[in-house]
Amino acid sequence: MSDKQHLKKSGGGKLSRSETVTVRFDAELRYMLELAARKHRRTLSSYIEWAVEESLSEAQITEDYSDEVCHCRYKETFMG
Repeated sequence: MSDKQHLKKSGGGKLSRSETVTVRFDAELRYMLELAARKHRRTLSSYIEWAVEESLSEAQITEDYSDEVCHCRYKETFMG
């Protein structure tokens, strides 16, 4: 079996590392999310994941360890 055939059978690598989270949205917000996902040519799940990552990349995460304060951004912390 060639490498390309093997990759097709194994599915998406990212899906195997993801975790399921259940959230509740009101009907209007869900409708707007579905429209935005279609506009970006993404599944609803993929769009929500992207939107959360975008939001977290802008958020400054602060952790206080005694007197030392560590400021780090999401992508630096979790994405390398």
